[in-house]
Amino acid sequence: MKKYLFIALLTVLVFSCKEPKEEIPDNVLPMNKMVNVLIDIHLIEGNLSNKNLPKDTGIIFYNLYEKDLYKKYNIDDSIYNRSFTYYSAHPQLMDEIYEKVVDSLSLLEGEEK
Repeated sequence: MKKYLFIALLTVLVFSCKEPKEEIPDNVLPMNKMVNVLIDIHLIEGNLSNKNLPKDTGIIFYNLYEKDLYKKYNIDDSIYNRSFTYYSAHPQLMDEIYEKVVDSLSLLEGEEK
C-alpha cells in the first residue's frame, strides 16, 4: 500500500513541477504562422544582402518586400511587432520558433546545393 501511495505522490510532484503552458493571446500570431513569417523575413534579408546594394537602396527594397510579405500572410506590421515582442518576452517559445526556422532554412539551403 505504501508503494502505491509513494508512486501516486511522486506522479503528482512530477506533474506539478512542470510549468503550465501559457495560452498565446488572440492578438499574437500562432507559433506556426510566426515560424513561416520569420522564414520569409530571413530569406528576404539573405537575398538582399547577397545583392551588395547600397544601404539606402537595400532598405527601400526590404520595405517593398516586407509589404508583400504582410499581404501574403494577411497581417500588418503592428501584428508582427506585437507577436515578435510577445515571443521575445517568452524565451522558451522563441527558442521553439527559431529551432523550426533554422531547420527550415537549413533544409532550403540543402535543396539549393
